[in-house]
Amino acid sequence: MRYLLLVAIVFLCLTGCKSPIQNDIVFSNQQDALSKVNSYSLRRLNQTQGLGLTILHTAVIANDIQVVKALINRKVNLDIKTSSLNNSGLTALHIAVQSESPEMVELLLSAGADHEIKFKNLSALDFAEIVNNNKIIELLINHSNQ
Repeated sequence: MRYLLLVAIVFLCLTGCKSPIQNDIVFSNQQDALSKVNSYSLRRLNQTQGLGLTILHTAVIANDIQVVKALINRKVNLDIKTSSLNNSGLTALHIAVQSESPEMVELLLSAGADHEIKFKNLSALDFAEIVNNNKIIELLINHSNQ
């Protein structure tokens, strides 16, 4: 799974994105990305772009905590699924779990991401068990018990 995420980010880096904000995120131009997050309409922030990814998906793949926080503050939909052929149905939380980023997982969960959404019958907890990340497993179990 992690390999697919790396392929996606490499593809974005090599080909660029249809969305200037995704390019800013991929190429670590955080100030411009944050400025665009604050100026774009919510509809535009929630649209899928290159590879069927939203701006949130791209920021999670890039592990850009500041951009994700800004998107959460703008009230983007945290549970939009990717729509590309290879990643059909992944949410930002699935991607964060597969990327093994406890900080990103915790941020998304605390903002209200749905941990029960499944991709090919696998929940975020199932993905955490597959990558064998005990910290993320603990976060998801604790969140489930709330």
